[in-house]
Amino acid sequence: MRAVPSVFLLGCVASLAAQRTIVVDANRGAGFNFVDIPPAVAVAQDGDTILVRSGDYASVSLVNKAIALLGQPGARILTAAPFGSAAAVEIVRLGAGREVTVRGFRAEGAYGEVGEFVVEGCAGRVLLEDLDAQTDVSIANSNGVVMNRCTWGGTAWCRFALNVSMTSCVGRGDTAGGATMPGLGVLGGSVTCADCSFTGVPGLGGGLFFPGGPGIRLYGSTLQLAGGANNVVTGSPVNGGSSTPAILGDGQSTLEIDPDIVLVGYNGPAIANVTVQTSQLATLTVQTGSIGTVATVGLAGNPGELYVLFFALLGDPLPVPALGGDLWLDPATITLGATGMLGASGNTTSSYPTPNLPDLIGRAFAWQGATGLTTFRLTNPVGFTHLP
Repeated sequence: MRAVPSVFLLGCVASLAAQRTIVVDANRGAGFNFVDIPPAVAVAQDGDTILVRSGDYASVSLVNKAIALLGQPGARILTAAPFGSAAAVEIVRLGAGREVTVRGFRAEGAYGEVGEFVVEGCAGRVLLEDLDAQTDVSIANSNGVVMNRCTWGGTAWCRFALNVSMTSCVGRGDTAGGATMPGLGVLGGSVTCADCSFTGVPGLGGGLFFPGGPGIRLYGSTLQLAGGANNVVTGSPVNGGSSTPAILGDGQSTLEIDPDIVLVGYNGPAIANVTVQTSQLATLTVQTGSIGTVATVGLAGNPGELYVLFFALLGDPLPVPALGGDLWLDPATITLGATGMLGASGNTTSSYPTPNLPDLIGRAFAWQGATGLTTFRLTNPVGFTHLP
């Protein structure tokens, strides 16, 4: 595979509107503008990038803010409520056609309570990348959320959220009031996961008082799971004769799953109360970092299939029934990235240099492809941005 987005990036910079970078540094290093995030957000205008250096910071709410909030290594957001749940970053009421990016933060509770990331009531695009939540991620009543390389120690709850796409994410599950919470929970709406792993945990007393939980819980929803043998969905071990499937539904949910994904259940079926369709699904992954470094694109699919990969600014999800999914690329900026045929392993990778252009920092881009022979099907999208 030969990927050529560098040329596109060079051309793209000329068309991007000028942006301002606001520097937040708790240690008051050279060139800083603020020592905490909330005052920086208060002055930020659409298109601005807030760059947060290593340190501990207060939680923040982004209300219809079309900005990029980027954390450099060591940036940590602490929720300050003495008890209960609190959001480290809350993205709310983002208007249609607008976009917000949050990348590179660890969310923790300053007093032992949970630290989570929240997206609620957003009609615009939201990109979450390289985030690590102490407990949960909550996505509710939103349309168009892309997650890349995020982890959480509790549950990613998707409630009545349409078009949520997760790539290379890990959910470890948690306990709440003794009962178990899954690594992923979907209530209404539709979610696509590629190269992801989710785990349930034992209940109170190691499952003695509360049974173990599934890795994924579905309620009246649609879920697609793409990936291979490295992707595992695990239910928690249980005591006694009760069963814990890897994936548990309510009888009103549908699941499309790649047969290579490993499912681990206990004392019963791996999948329960879900309508299941099995399909060979290609998976796209992307590793990016700072401008001026090398990015890597990987595609895993079926040996002998043709593939085509595209690169663009991240766009609103556009249903393309003929290609079996949603296109997440901005139509005005789509460029051909690579074409070819998958070899005997079904895998191909390529690297490309990211231009050392400051105007790329904080801009949301995406890769997406299609694979097939006589008919083609879209892969998962992978959204990303660049750091300095």
